[in-house]
Amino acid sequence: MPDFQPSLRCPTCLRLEALVKNAHAALDVEDLENPVFEELVSFALTHEDHEFYHLDGDLIQRVRQVFFQHTFALENAWSHRLLRSESMTFKDYPQYPIYTQLCEHLHQKIQQHAPLANLFLFVGGGPLPSTALILANEKGYKGHIIDSHSQACTCSGCLIKKLGIKNLSVETACGCHFGYEHFPIIILAAQAGLDEKTKDLIIARIEKTARPNTLILLRSSKGVRRLLYPEVRRTNFGSLKVIEEESPEKDTLSHLVILRKSEYGHQKLAC
Repeated sequence: MPDFQPSLRCPTCLRLEALVKNAHAALDVEDLENPVFEELVSFALTHEDHEFYHLDGDLIQRVRQVFFQHTFALENAWSHRLLRSESMTFKDYPQYPIYTQLCEHLHQKIQQHAPLANLFLFVGGGPLPSTALILANEKGYKGHIIDSHSQACTCSGCLIKKLGIKNLSVETACGCHFGYEHFPIIILAAQAGLDEKTKDLIIARIEKTARPNTLILLRSSKGVRRLLYPEVRRTNFGSLKVIEEESPEKDTLSHLVILRKSEYGHQKLAC
């Protein structure tokens, strides 16, 4: 009988390993338009939910990291392009129409759940904080951005200044240690925390420091979509109450979850 050596890795894992390898190779030569990144997105959107559970944790983190690196590099490249250009505007950014729709949806939800609030904090702005830019510049909100990456904050700060947006500011800060008490609206980017533990720490910090009635809008993920964005676990919600969670759409990687800090969040029950 011929020798038979069974593979120790399933075809799904092997395919994913190859995609990660190709993605790193593309990043090394700054080939940001390489189709491998769309293949990663397609992988997350088309595989069955149950396939996520047998994936190695280290592999999942490597996928999230390379996807984040690509997102960061692409936004950084476009931000610098806008900064250097004398004729281009933010509307020339290819993702601008998508973010316009996203911000209109966020605006409607804010008006529904916190119509009197006008100040937001955006956690995880990156070098091109599109959501924050549109909410401040086109929807009239006053906003503040934090990001733990100083280069991203420098870049976005320069862009805000060039665009002449007076009601938006930015600072380098870690979402796990930030004080959230001054902001009636808090928005978390999908990549604010690339693993469940970090995401938990950010949410726990919000739960601890935000004022009662604070509205929190964040992106979560389900199924194999968790390969690119971590799911928001409810272990540290405490006084944060889910008031709405949208169902994932077929062609999107994340979905909106809306929470509110309980009015009695800072009070202890009498014995």
